[in-house]
Amino acid sequence: ATRAHQRVAEPAGAQVCFETGMQSWEVEENGIALQLNDGSRIAARELVLALGPWIQETLVALGISLRVQRNVQVWFAPRLQAYAAPDFPAFLVDRADLPAPLYGFPDFGEGVKAAFHGAGSLTDPQHLDREVHPSEDVDPLVRAMEDWMPGAAGTLLDAKPCMYSLTPDEDFIIDRHPAHANVLLCGGFSGHGFKFAPVIGEIAADLLLEGGTRHQIDFLSLTRFRGREA
Repeated sequence: ATRAHQRVAEPAGAQVCFETGMQSWEVEENGIALQLNDGSRIAARELVLALGPWIQETLVALGISLRVQRNVQVWFAPRLQAYAAPDFPAFLVDRADLPAPLYGFPDFGEGVKAAFHGAGSLTDPQHLDREVHPSEDVDPLVRAMEDWMPGAAGTLLDAKPCMYSLTPDEDFIIDRHPAHANVLLCGGFSGHGFKFAPVIGEIAADLLLEGGTRHQIDFLSLTRFRGREA
């Protein structure tokens, strides 16, 4: 999906920069200046900040809390062909005896992917523990998979920590910066952002280029947090 977006965006004029971080952004008289960590500087009229968990600092400065949670995704080579796509679907198991809902995807050739939705410890982007601890990160998944999907968690292929960005109500934030109308904040996707990337991109482009969007996004406004404890 990411490669498909890139193939469409680049012919339309998008410049894609990999392995390049943004050090800072600043609103100036004629627009916005971005400083990148490769030393380059970009000038723009408008800016979309879709920073994943790195948006935490911006939101906290606006009085909005954002919890960053470490969650580990795991891939297994299943012992049974029954768990291969397209015959087996995406799955979600929500039971009281599980530490959190168990979800995942069938084997598309890279193994069965599985994880607990929202069971990890709180962290921040600068201090994320990127090491995988089998007894804590993998073994509970294996036990849950064996209970509900016997044979799906065969040989461990890979495991990677990721970060959830959790707003107080676990709904997204898509809104203009209250002090800078030409800066759009998109974040707090609470573990669901990737699957919504196409429509979030459409909304962001519409808001900045057209001044509005056909999608109903009032419930994603920053104003819903007014009066709530940060």
